[in-house]
Amino acid sequence: MRIAIIDDEEAIGAQIENLVKNYSKKNNVIADTVRYNEAVSFLENYNSDFDVIFLDIKMPKLNGMRAAEMLRAKDNDVIIVFVTNLRQYAICGYSVDAIGFVVKPIDEYDFTVLMDKVVRRFEARRQTECTIKTAEGLRRIRVRDIDYIEIIKHKLIYHTTLGDIASWGSLVAVESELSKEHFSRCNVCYLVNLYRVQEINGDFVTVAGTPLKIARSRKKDFFADIAKFWGNDN
Repeated sequence: MRIAIIDDEEAIGAQIENLVKNYSKKNNVIADTVRYNEAVSFLENYNSDFDVIFLDIKMPKLNGMRAAEMLRAKDNDVIIVFVTNLRQYAICGYSVDAIGFVVKPIDEYDFTVLMDKVVRRFEARRQTECTIKTAEGLRRIRVRDIDYIEIIKHKLIYHTTLGDIASWGSLVAVESELSKEHFSRCNVCYLVNLYRVQEINGDFVTVAGTPLKIARSRKKDFFADIAKFWGNDN
């Protein structure tokens, strides 16, 4: 879990970072934190590569509420937590789907309760999203938006409803990360999202309008996966 902490008060930023570290150790949660003292440069370089953002409401240049609105225009799914001096400011968080808020001075027990909620949402969302490494950084997309994944040598191409996304690595590794109930290999080059299968005709499966060859060696297992998936009425 990657966490950004945006707060112009050095002491508060450091406190949140330490609280995250303590929570991670006690609860066996892997979390990396990055601190920023203002939101402008953070937003300019944002590539949907964070899972959670702690965002101070009262900051110079760009206040936290406006920053959250701009952030939502880039990323609908990142978890936002507001940091504030006054509880009444936190009600504004509903408009940007903030998960909650912490009040300065930060109480460790309240922080722990909030982090439990953050982790639950993160774990639930991780089942429906995947993170892709690209030349520009990391990109997070919904699993259902993937049509199929193709490998050419060591280059991975995610064919999605949002367009093609280039990455690199092993198709075997990607396959192990995605749900075996929803993805299946039709040959060594293609990993198919079964949600996106439209028809099977002979030795070809049509995925989001694209016919893909079904290898003879994969045919039995692929057909079994399709039958199971369709049988579950997904």
